[in-house]
Amino acid sequence: KKFCYTKYNSSSNLWYFNYDEKKKLFKSKKLTEGTSIFEMPVISPDGKGIAYVNKGNISKMSINGDSIKQLTFSNSYCSSPSWSPNGKEIAFLSESRLFKVSSEGGTPSLITDYDVGGTAYWVTDAQIYYHKLGNRNFYIYNLVTKEKKLLVQNDSVGWMFNPQLSPDSLKLAVQWTRKIDDNLTTGVWLISLKDSSQKLLLKDFIFPLEWSK
Repeated sequence: KKFCYTKYNSSSNLWYFNYDEKKKLFKSKKLTEGTSIFEMPVISPDGKGIAYVNKGNISKMSINGDSIKQLTFSNSYCSSPSWSPNGKEIAFLSESRLFKVSSEGGTPSLITDYDVGGTAYWVTDAQIYYHKLGNRNFYIYNLVTKEKKLLVQNDSVGWMFNPQLSPDSLKLAVQWTRKIDDNLTTGVWLISLKDSSQKLLLKDFIFPLEWSK
């Protein structure tokens, strides 16, 4: 006549870590407080700001945790914030659609109404990479021409994440789980944007973060 149950509450906060070269130690600073979830942090191109998701909306703050500003006020869950290369706008996903909003705030505008999947990356001034729902490959959407194309023409070779463009804009580093000789291989791959050739750099569950200058 009675029923027992458990209730699960989760929370997370954002921290900033700075490496002290002299002391060879990391200094840490807690940027957010509370029992809600702060997630998907992305540092701005100039290194001075952070965009993140909190309570289903996109917000931003300074790298030191000051000047917090909410950018979206949607009843639908917003995710996957990604800064434009000039730092003036932030792309994000909501209801399987791709939007952008000024990094100073304002009304979001719709970029594409396609069935967008769970991640999007603003890679160049004119190009945003995104997954379609159920799609493994990246689609490249051109903000100027409104055209889209596949990054790799073979659309069923495996899931890609974390595209990082090289400084010369000729190569893309991705985390890729793909099938080779009927075996799944996960690692960091280089993809040529000139001829689509591919090269495995590191084998393991590894995500590329950033290129050296």
